[in-house]
Amino acid sequence: MAIARVIPLVLTVLLLGAAPARSQAILLFNNGNANFLGGYEMTESTVADDFQLTVSAQATRGIFSMGDATCTFPANWDGHLRWWIYDDDGGVPGAYVATGFAPEVSILSSFDNCPDSKWYTVQFKLGQIVPLSSGVRYWLALHMAADWTVRRDLEWGTTLPGNYSPGVSSLSGTGPWATVGFELSFSLSFVSTDKYLFVDSFESGDTSIWSAGVP
Repeated sequence: MAIARVIPLVLTVLLLGAAPARSQAILLFNNGNANFLGGYEMTESTVADDFQLTVSAQATRGIFSMGDATCTFPANWDGHLRWWIYDDDGGVPGAYVATGFAPEVSILSSFDNCPDSKWYTVQFKLGQIVPLSSGVRYWLALHMAADWTVRRDLEWGTTLPGNYSPGVSSLSGTGPWATVGFELSFSLSFVSTDKYLFVDSFESGDTSIWSAGVP
């Protein structure tokens, strides 16, 4: 009788062990939804906005609003999205905390105002775990190209003002930071099933993966 009682217990343990892991998504910071009123060009420049967490956490994914002033996307994109997270240095980005090319990007249409512009929601994986401390001011910076040689008129979209400092930009990736005068729409999150590449410097995995659902 003892054997008969043990067997169901073993089967239960095996079944539980074989269950697939469930994804858990935790929103860490939201700077505001897109208002579709404007943006700042992010292929000729690097653009950044600041944020601060209320609790220490790990970031693995970002979302932001992107406008295409030519209504030709994705033909005017080279398939690269480069990101940085910086410490604050007196109201502008300072030393970087982490950086890389996004190994996976998903882009979905959010508002069509062509022939003037078209807007998209861009979700991207960082490709690594980025630990962030509570009460510390950071800056998320984005660049929607492999380099700064061609202006492609892709813009980081705006949101309503109110969260910390307005965004800043750096022309050609080497110029000094200058204010853009408005807040930018973005959020950061932790997703438990994200795959981490643990890359160094600007090296990363395949940057050509993005949603085929773009109209």
